[in-house]
Amino acid sequence: MLYLVVIVLGVVLGVLAKGRVSNILNLKFEKLWLLLIVVCIQTAIRLLALRGLIDAGRYSFVTQGAAFTLLMVVLWYNRRLFGVVVIGVGTLSNILVMMLNGGLMPVSSELLKKIGDLSGSLELMKNGSDGKHILINEATKLPLLSDIIEMPPFLGWLMPIVSIGDLIVAVGIFLLVFLAVRSSSSQS
Repeated sequence: MLYLVVIVLGVVLGVLAKGRVSNILNLKFEKLWLLLIVVCIQTAIRLLALRGLIDAGRYSFVTQGAAFTLLMVVLWYNRRLFGVVVIGVGTLSNILVMMLNGGLMPVSSELLKKIGDLSGSLELMKNGSDGKHILINEATKLPLLSDIIEMPPFLGWLMPIVSIGDLIVAVGIFLLVFLAVRSSSSQS
């Protein structure tokens, strides 16, 4: 929901700055098809882990490393777009904390308990079945960059707890959309 809100905000403010929504169609991204591979890798590992067919934590470092490498290639090829540079900074923050913690994003168990953990994430993380997250503990490296920020309910739907990197990515998405809409010729 957070990313959807910043997209809408970027469009609205871009239009208020005398831009046109149709300018978004002029954005030209390179190597975007690589994101499909990233999504497929992450989805496959998550599904296999949730069904108990693999120990996702065991392969997380390699699978997340591959996904992050492809994602960074996409960001690199599109670095001419200012918002993408900011998205890259947030992404690097998330990559750093995840790769230092075995390819998994550490999450605050206190915040999971506070929000009610409706999806059962806490139990999945405790037994190592999550495949993308682990609980913050004394061995966690760079806990400051972990998922430790509680989102307000209207923004937190689907992402109730975020990292600093996630917030930086949101700023980058906003800038990308706002600058595209506001632009007279758009960025290409």
